[in-house]
Amino acid sequence: MAENSQLSAALRLNNEAVSLLVAGQECKALLHLQQAVGIVKRSIARHLQRGASTILRKPVVSNPESHKHELTLEQLHQDSVQLAGLNNLQCFVFNRAFRVTSDQLPSSPIEKAAQTGSAIIIFNMALVLHRACLLQNRTVPASKALALYKIVLHLIKSSSASPASSSVQDIGRAIQVAALNNMAQLRFEEGQYAQASRDFGSLANLMTTIQQAPLGATEMQGIVINILCLKKGAKFAPAA
Repeated sequence: MAENSQLSAALRLNNEAVSLLVAGQECKALLHLQQAVGIVKRSIARHLQRGASTILRKPVVSNPESHKHELTLEQLHQDSVQLAGLNNLQCFVFNRAFRVTSDQLPSSPIEKAAQTGSAIIIFNMALVLHRACLLQNRTVPASKALALYKIVLHLIKSSSASPASSSVQDIGRAIQVAALNNMAQLRFEEGQYAQASRDFGSLANLMTTIQQAPLGATEMQGIVINILCLKKGAKFAPAA
């Protein structure tokens, strides 16, 4: 049960961070998310390549518990964190922080739940840094957010290799779509057009495998427009 308790503690910190984001306290939110990552970093390390794991300061590997649980995800609609003052962006940013609950978790292995929960926490951290990069005139390097989005995608890819309940799969797809879109968007903003185009192409391929929309209608519309406009590498000049 120890690992489940750690996961629950990390998710509570994540949810507190989301509340801080809604209140505009992004620095405090980032501290909460860093604490949450510190709690789950051993689980994260099991599913990352050696080079990526150094980003999380060489976490130690531990053995997973055999207890079975499943995550449920609550996507924030009424109190989502909006990007302010960025109406001239060429690409849509998925700008909603994820909040999760870890009680009533009946059917997926705790290891998979930890992977999915960790991916949510790291996505939120990446989103905070993504926002800081765009809102603070690039004083926060884009590379930090991009590295975290890569970790999110790696965790989701790793978790998809083993069986899971439909709800865990749905959560994974939602995070995967959001992270891949935002990674491509940030690369586009940084002028990395070729890589952004490849990312949007990967996102288009992913969308063909999804039967039901993993995100809200407004978000899906923005993502689809990104794909249609940018997956072939159109090089738009930044808006004046």
